[in-house]
Amino acid sequence: MRILLKLRATKDSKFVSLNSNYALSSSIYNLLKFGSPEFSEFLHEIGYKSNDKTYKLFSFTIKYKVTELSNNVLKLNSPLAYLYI
Repeated sequence: MRILLKLRATKDSKFVSLNSNYALSSSIYNLLKFGSPEFSEFLHEIGYKSNDKTYKLFSFTIKYKVTELSNNVLKLNSPLAYLYI
């Protein structure tokens, strides 16, 4: 399953931290709870094991429409962003 979320920043949200991935992954786990709390907890706490490694089995990326790097933060020059899960 793939999900595309189209996001629009509010007027006051012009900067995004370069370390925002933790907050995004936490939000994704919270969204998964709506569909299946048990599966969300399983992925977060246990995951799937193979060859002594644990896999959480989802990935995500966020693409901003127009950005520039300024003082170790992303400056949004457009309010649009796309979150692919």
